Amino acid sequence: MGNLGGKNMSIGERIARLRKEKGWSQGRLSDEIEMATGRKITQQSIGQIENNQTKNPRGMADFASVLGVTESYLRFGNDPNVSDPISNYSIRMVPLISWVSAGQFCDVSDVSHCQDPEDFLPCPEKVSEKAFALRVRGDSMTSQNPGVMSFPEGTKIYVDPEKEVRSGVPVIARLPESDECTFKMYVEDAGKKYLKPLNPQYPIQEIKAGTDICGVVVGQYISIDC
Repeated sequence: MGNLGGKNMSIGERIARLRKEKGWSQGRLSDEIEMATGRKITQQSIGQIENNQTKNPRGMADFASVLGVTESYLRFGNDPNVSDPISNYSIRMVPLISWVSAGQFCDVSDVSHCQDPEDFLPCPEKVSEKAFALRVRGDSMTSQNPGVMSFPEGTKIYVDPEKEVRSGVPVIARLPESDECTFKMYVEDAGKKYLKPLNPQYPIQEIKAGTDICGVVVGQYISIDC
């Protein structure tokens, strides 16, 4: 493969260029992805991505696999001939979205319909295509006990809507009649369900009818300024 360039191109432009170099139609690309991965990306979705109508295109690893480049090339225009740590270590790039977008996600179940992401973060955990990241607000999930689970303000957390919700895991939940989400521990006790903060200065809330669990927090990322 020659030098594809692409730093000044969009994700959709890179995909369209690679597809045309192979002599494939959008329908053929859709078929190739389904045959290679078992996942269906429709011709219509491919057209929307190539025309830059999709704000946060998903399935970049699938596109990269059949087009013969790295996910880093498709997302960022990085050199396609250089080994890609994203592919080598199964690291998925997930969008860092706003809390308002997280609330919208509870309705549409597809993060690609939310606002443009602030950034993309590498997630080393095995997560689904629907995974996203949030930046923690406030100190309700900051533990006052050293050496235990804690999520200080500003911590970036990874959320997977397809992970099983069980007692004792941190979750993102949307309260009834609210446009935004909250971050708490999900607890079941004596037949009742609660949202429990790690900071004891905040109250435990019993989960009421109409509360949506948008996803389970599977990890956190803390950047250190050097």
